[in-house]
Amino acid sequence: MVRGTLIVIMLGIFLCGIVDSSSINITWADCGTAANKIKVNTLVWYPVNPKTGDNITIVATGVSLLASTAGQTTESLADGLISKTFDTCQGATIDAMGFAKIYFPGACPMPAGPFNATRYVYLSSYVPTGVFDSSTTSVDSTGAAMLCMAMKFLLY
Repeated sequence: MVRGTLIVIMLGIFLCGIVDSSSINITWADCGTAANKIKVNTLVWYPVNPKTGDNITIVATGVSLLASTAGQTTESLADGLISKTFDTCQGATIDAMGFAKIYFPGACPMPAGPFNATRYVYLSSYVPTGVFDSSTTSVDSTGAAMLCMAMKFLLY
């Protein structure tokens, strides 16, 4: 009886540690080269101090040196463990095994000049603490490199 009670208590403590919401610190970098046609200058997110379980809006702004009416975007998560390529104009929703959902609205046509791209991210409160990476690359219809952006989510 005591052993069964102890196992139940330990399981409860373990599960409480998993489902508590964690704070999220987001860092990012424009990982493009001189060949990339989009230069990301800023990245902002709302809420400003996100926690797991929040719906997070992430907005990248910068400059597009080239107009584009078609292309493909690849989103890679967890060092490539999850990767999806989709039509940039149509957008996509990526479900990372229930732990995260990322929604990319369609983004065409895109004129040359000021650039603004939004994605919506949900990280489940069941995601364990740690560092999780996200890499986004896009090419236009000719295969020219448009965008490269790397993000890290530190859950603590």
